[in-house]
Formats: sequence, C-alpha cells, structure tokens
Amino acid sequence: MGVRVPRILPQAFHSMGWVRSSVSGTGRWTADGGASTVSEWFRAMVAAATDAMLLLDSEGAIRFINISGEKLFQQRSVSVLGNSVEQLLSMPMPEMSTSPHTVTGLITDAIRLRRQEQLALWGTGADGSSFAAVVSVIPLEDLSEPMALLQVHEFAEEQQREARLRYLTNFDPVTGLPNRALFSDRLRVAAARCARGESGLVLGYFDIDRFKDFNETLGHRAGDDVLCEIAQRIKRHVGDENTLARLNGDEFALLIEGAYAANEVEVFARSLLNAIALPFFIDGHELYVTASIGIAVYDRIGDEAGDLLRKAEIAMYRSKSEGRNNFCCYSSALEGGVPGRLRLEAELHHALERGEFILYYQPLVEISSQRIVGLEALLRWRHPQRGVITPSEFIPVLEESKLIVSVGDWITQEACRFLATLSGDLDRPLRLAVNVSVEQIRHPGFARSVELALAASGLPSSALELELTETMLLDHTAVVHESLAALTQLGIAISVDDFGTGYSSLAYLKRFPVSVLKIDRSFISDVSSEGDDMVIAGAIINMARSLSLGVVVEGVENESQARFLRQWPELIVQGYLFGPPLPEAEARVRWPGIFPA
Repeated sequence: MGVRVPRILPQAFHSMGWVRSSVSGTGRWTADGGASTVSEWFRAMVAAATDAMLLLDSEGAIRFINISGEKLFQQRSVSVLGNSVEQLLSMPMPEMSTSPHTVTGLITDAIRLRRQEQLALWGTGADGSSFAAVVSVIPLEDLSEPMALLQVHEFAEEQQREARLRYLTNFDPVTGLPNRALFSDRLRVAAARCARGESGLVLGYFDIDRFKDFNETLGHRAGDDVLCEIAQRIKRHVGDENTLARLNGDEFALLIEGAYAANEVEVFARSLLNAIALPFFIDGHELYVTASIGIAVYDRIGDEAGDLLRKAEIAMYRSKSEGRNNFCCYSSALEGGVPGRLRLEAELHHALERGEFILYYQPLVEISSQRIVGLEALLRWRHPQRGVITPSEFIPVLEESKLIVSVGDWITQEACRFLATLSGDLDRPLRLAVNVSVEQIRHPGFARSVELALAASGLPSSALELELTETMLLDHTAVVHESLAALTQLGIAISVDDFGTGYSSLAYLKRFPVSVLKIDRSFISDVSSEGDDMVIAGAIINMARSLSLGVVVEGVENESQARFLRQWPELIVQGYLFGPPLPEAEARVRWPGIFPA
C-alpha cells in the first residue's frame, strides 16, 4: 500500500514549487510555478538526515534530492533534477547487466501498485565510482500524481554481502528475474485480489524446447545468454507491469492481472511464441529456439495460487506433447485420460532433482559355476504417493520427453559408484551392464558423460558394458557412429539387448563394434527336447560363438531352462532362478560374497 503524505512532507513540496489544490476540496498536491520558502525546521530535518532522500514521479524522473544525496552521488541537485533515476542507480551487481529489469521499471511498478519495496541497487558517483546501496521505495498518496520517496543507504562491504544474499533469495542470478519464491508470493497476492473481484488473472507457464541441447552443445555460458535473451524478449513483449519469473532451469512463469477474453489470450500467446522463435545470435552461432506454453485463467471457483500454477504446468505439457512451439489453455478435460500421461511427465521432470529414482541390481551368473560375474543396473521410480513404479510405465515417457538423457547420465554415474564399492573373491572382476536409450546415443555429449562417470568412480572402462537394442543399430546417423566409436576407443563393451526380437541382421554385427549378444527370454521360455525354441536358441548361441561374441541369456526362471543351457559352459545367464532385481541394501544381504565386509 502507498503511504499518506506525512505532515512534514508538504513543507518540502512547497520548496519544490508544489501547492495544495482547493479545487472541489480535494486537498491534493499540484504543481505551481513559484517556490515557497522552506521552513527552518524542515531544513534542519533534511540537513540531519544521514541517508540520501529522493522524490520521483511516475516516470522515474528525479523531482527532489537532499544534501546527503548530493554528497553520496557527488552531484548538485541542479545536475540531477528532471533526469531519470537511472543516472544515479542501476541494477544490483555488475553481473546482472543482462537483466530484463530496469530500476525505473521496478520503481514505477511499486508506484503503480502502491507497494513498498526494498531493493539492493548499485549507485554511481559523478567520478564513476560505484557502491552498493539498499533503496527503500515508498509510494506516496494524497498527491495530484503518483510519486515515490526513495531512501538510499550505502552499504559497507559486509552489508554488501548480506544484501547480495538477500537479493538471491528473491531473484534469479542469471536473468535478474524474480525466482520461484518471490513469484509465489506475488501470485498469492494477485490470486487474493482476484478472489475479491478486484482484477482478473492469467498465468502462463513457459518451457524452452530442447534447451538442454543448447547447453551441452555450446556450453552453459551460451545457454545462460539464451535464457537472458528470452527473458528480455518476453519482458519487452509483456511490459514492466506484469511479473515474469524464472522458476527453474529453462522454465519461466508469467503473471498478468486483468480480464481477458479467450481469443485475446490466444492471440497474445501466439505473439509470444513468435517473439521467442526469432533467431538468436550467440557467440557467432545463429540459433532458433522455441517454447511450449501452458495457460491457466483464474476462474474464482476456489482456485488457490499453487493450484493455478499446477494447471498451467499441465497445460504446458499438453502443448509440448502436441509438437512443441505451441500453447495450450487449461481445461478440466486435461485432468483425465491422456493427460494422466501429462501429469506423469510433469512429475518425472522433478523426480530426478527430488531423489525419487533408485537403481535395482540383478546378477549376471556364469552357468557352469553359478557364480556372480556381473550386475545389470535397472531403473525404478519410487513415487512419493504410488510407491515403486516399474519401468514399462515411465521409461517411454522419459524417452519421448528427452528426459532420458539427464536421467541416463545419473544412472551411469550411480551404477559406477555402486560397483566401485564392491569386492570379493571372484575369479574375474565384476562387470556392470547399463541399458542405453536411443536418445542418449544420439546425443553428441554421451560418450564424454560416460567417460566422466568412470573417472569419478575410479572404475576401469573394461568393467562397463552398455546395452543397446537392435533397432538403435539401424540408426545410421553420424552422431550414432561417432558415439559408438568413441565408447569403443575407451574400452567399453557394447552389447545388443533382446537379440532376435527386432530387425535381426548379421550386417549390423559387422558394421558396429558389438561384443555381446543378449538373447531375449522368449527363445527359452518353452524349451524342451523337441521344441523349435531350443533349436533357434542353440543356433543363435552357436552363431555368436563363431563370431567370437559373448552371449548372455536372459529370463532363466526354472531348472529345465538352466539344464538346457549348461551344454554351453561359458554362457552367462540372468533371471529369477539366480536372483531377482534388488535395491542396493537388499542386494548386500542377498549376495554377501561380492560385497566388502
């Protein structure tokens, strides 16, 4: 809220040529050509003030500065009156120069919304010197035009650090936008105002499409430049009167107060997409970036601020699922059917950062000795409400949304860390099998991420085996060939998972550096002395041996299957007969022989 003009301030306004209007008995203050004499007691008060005091109009122009202000900024009042406040104050820290906010915008927002603010800003003296300052912005009422009083207090070095910390609790250090905490506060206030019928409310939730690719291809600095440019484009498009925030990573939220028809919202959303889609020029690269936008409109039917944000996020995932560079307005229809998958994707976006993923381990066993020679790492999702979710439900969503790239990196890092803790009296070192998605292998930085995971754990590259599906080897793109070549050069083994169920061809076994075939469980599920499955399984095993390839048979669940496979003593088998997938703690109890005491 604004502050009513205190009795002491009218004397100051008289000194600046302002007089009280008698029109209609309003008692408001208006400009007048002549300046009144400042009373002695007001002069004493101003002279005693140790902080700089400035009076600003609604355009951010300086109407008054006291003596302490002249000293602080090393300028006489005649040099600053009528000029923009940005002659004296700028954004909080030098690294914030890319911020889409301006000092004028922040202050005029406070005046318009009658909201007191405390800002950490950067002051500039006439000699070019800079200093950190805390600025209290106090909107004033009972005047003929909106104005604000600024109290500027210079910080000592320790106070500067404290101010920086306070700033970071509310603002994003990269873009200078409000962060999630500050945005949530403003959203709650706006929702309360909307509930009272004072204003309408539209919430937009933005996600930058394929942003991770920019980060990993061009580097994080270029990625930050893209984020800052996107923030500036949106801010220019929506104006300073609306709140734009960076919530997390490449996700932004926009809060617009006012009543808008559905067609107006759609036109506005499309114009935002067009603004974002204009080319970027970063470090000599011409880049094209798109966004997916979800929109929720406050409907005054019990919506809380958090619920409105959730609805906008659900709408955003629908727009992303429909091809990206798109927008979607929330409706209750999104809460059922296909949107169940959208909710799943929304939850998966946060599952990694919340530590909800967990790895299970299933042993790889030498058939002749029945000794554990390796482990396969299998991903599970420990959902906070639903418990452990099996991969068949969420892995396709991870792959389609491209989240599998970051989750896959975590799997490799965590599995390597786990294997590095193991020891035992095995005849051969343990091997670690990790499944790889096609989206991972297509990613230019994949081989490097695997190399870093091995280095961090201390494991030799020979301990790691990456499992690919047959269909992945049909991808003839250059990046796939380069990734596989780089992995092989590191000494990492490549295996083909579920062999025989896809587009089986001996040609790709010659083109790609495959070292292990993993025979699908379907070929041994019904083996018998007279069955065709036995003949097919035997033919695949013998073919692999003739090509000097290792063989792993999965899905071994009973003794008859194991008895059939023992005619090949060197086979590695996997299945519930020898051990189910178990989380780390249970695996240590189930197979104590391979763990350190």
